[in-house]
Amino acid sequence: MIRSTRLTSTRRRGGLRKLAAVAGAGMVLALGIGGAQAQQADGAKVEPSIVEQHGMWVFECTPSDGVEFCSMQQVLSNADTQEVLLHVTIAYHPRTADLLMVSRTPLGVELPLGIGMQVDEGQQMAAPYTNCTQIGCRATAPLSPELVNTLKNGNTMKISFGYRGQRIDAPVSLTGFTAAYDAITARKPVASAPSLAPSAQ
Repeated sequence: MIRSTRLTSTRRRGGLRKLAAVAGAGMVLALGIGGAQAQQADGAKVEPSIVEQHGMWVFECTPSDGVEFCSMQQVLSNADTQEVLLHVTIAYHPRTADLLMVSRTPLGVELPLGIGMQVDEGQQMAAPYTNCTQIGCRATAPLSPELVNTLKNGNTMKISFGYRGQRIDAPVSLTGFTAAYDAITARKPVASAPSLAPSAQ
C-alpha cells in the first residue's frame, strides 16, 4: 500500500549554522575526499565560515584542511514526525570541479530503484544510490549546464524514492536556486584532477 507523507522544508534561520556544519561535513565525505579532510569532517566539529539563506536554499562555505568548501543545501522533513527524509546538497567537486548533486535519504530505502527526479512537468530522470553509511544512503548525479538552466527556470524539483513500503515524492523548492548557484559558482574550485564525467565521443 502506498501512503503519502507530508514534507516540510527546513529554513529557520536560527538553525542554519548547525545545519550547514553537518551538511558540509557530510558532503566532503560523500565526494570521496580522503586523508586529513575526511578525518576532520568525520571527527572534528567543522564550523562554516559563511552561512546565507537564498530562498529555500542554504549556501555555506566550510574550511576543510585549509581549503574552503562551498555548497548549497535544502532539507525536507516529515511534517508530522520531523524525521529528515531528504537532504539535497549541490557543490563542485574540490578536485575535479565537476558539479554534483548528492541526495541523502534515510536507511531503509529501496536501493535497486534509486531515486527519480523531475523538474515541474518536465522529463523524468533517475540516479542510482552510490553508497550508504550509518547516517543514510546517497544518490549522486552530475548536473549538466542544460539541467542547471532547467532548475533555474523551474519551480519545484520532485525527488522520488521508496522508503519503508511507501513512495516518497519530495518537493524540493527551486525558490532561490539561482542566487545560491551563483554563490557557489563564484567560489568554484580550480580543477586539479581529470573530470569524473565520461568523455563525449
